[in-house]
Amino acid sequence: MLIEVTNGSEQKIVSEVVGFRVTNAAFPPLRKLEPHYHERACLAIVLDGGIENVVPCPRRSLRRSRAVMIPPAETHHFSYDGGGTQMLFIEPSGSTSVVGDLIEPYAPLLERVHHFDDGELPHLGWRITSELRQPDAVTPLAVGGLVLEVLASAMRRHDVGRRVHAPAWLRRVREYIHAGFLEPIDIVSLSEVAGVHPAHLSRVFREHTGMPVGAYVRRLRIDWAAQELVRTDAPLSDIALRAGFADQSHFTRAFKRQTGMTPGCYRKPARAQRS
Repeated sequence: MLIEVTNGSEQKIVSEVVGFRVTNAAFPPLRKLEPHYHERACLAIVLDGGIENVVPCPRRSLRRSRAVMIPPAETHHFSYDGGGTQMLFIEPSGSTSVVGDLIEPYAPLLERVHHFDDGELPHLGWRITSELRQPDAVTPLAVGGLVLEVLASAMRRHDVGRRVHAPAWLRRVREYIHAGFLEPIDIVSLSEVAGVHPAHLSRVFREHTGMPVGAYVRRLRIDWAAQELVRTDAPLSDIALRAGFADQSHFTRAFKRQTGMTPGCYRKPARAQRS
């Protein structure tokens, strides 16, 4: 069954930038979509909430994976979280020569399913969403640049995974980190989980994720904090403490370095939508 990516959404904002259609969509709790496919390739980014059973092969949840590339005509089905789900979709928008030139470098990325586990794409996705919700004369330029940044980030991760096969222990380490990133984590404990020397773990982890272990954990904590800012009214100091930062100022610096905005500015669009 051929359907649009926004099928079943309660709210949506659609923007056409050069070469791409960008859509922010909100889906109601427990919404289910039967097996279907889309006409165009689609990068689906989870901003808040989660999705189960995204594609049959590999069958995987988008609770831990934060984004997935779905090729055109790839049959899949969605089952949204009980609390509702915020999504950002990026699709090629046409077949003009300009569009073709823009998309051609990313062709290998668009041809098969790819999962992305870290918080880089959701953070860029929230920056795009902020632009869509508060548009001005520069928004098309800003969104277009951010879309290319999203695709470049996804492409780098795709290239890393394609060049060198990841060892089996790396999945165990990443699952361990994702399950407890708000708790203290040290390299010795991770090496015990992996069954390899800490120095070897550090080198291989960076080769396959593009960042050191510490930066990976910090990114996950910022990703978690960003979701808390969106769905709760908890004080920034409380979120900073729970995310493992020594104080609010340290949290603010790290958050701005990763997302490009302060926690307060990041929270404003979400509060405006809830009001």
